[in-house]
Amino acid sequence: YGGGRKPTGTLVRNRRGYSAEIWITKDGERVRITKSLGTDSKAVARKKLARLLIESDPMAFDAAAPETFEDAALRVYAERQSVRLKDEISRVERFALPVLGPLRANAVAPRHINEVLGACKAAGKSRQTCQHLARYF
Repeated sequence: YGGGRKPTGTLVRNRRGYSAEIWITKDGERVRITKSLGTDSKAVARKKLARLLIESDPMAFDAAAPETFEDAALRVYAERQSVRLKDEISRVERFALPVLGPLRANAVAPRHINEVLGACKAAGKSRQTCQHLARYF
């Protein structure tokens, strides 16, 4: 990305999911690039497009990389409005992110969830707190 105008982009739906068409300035010339976003979800595609446009070098950014649990959790909480949102986020940050954070969102298995709930129980939290945490899965 050679500077000049800020890159702009649009989402395009095709047989393989969503792609991003991005206009960048390279060597003083406006060029359109297309990058596969690796998802069928429009919400995830929008988020990946936004991250792609923020990157200093859209050509090097791997938009098709799988979404991690942490990315998915942050995306969901950004879209939600709730009175108890701070409590929910706090529980997820303390117990779920250390275990599930680096995993791909589609790779979370029951054994991972049991590990999160076990960590909550081992921390001496009440049964109700563990049940609140379990609702998120």
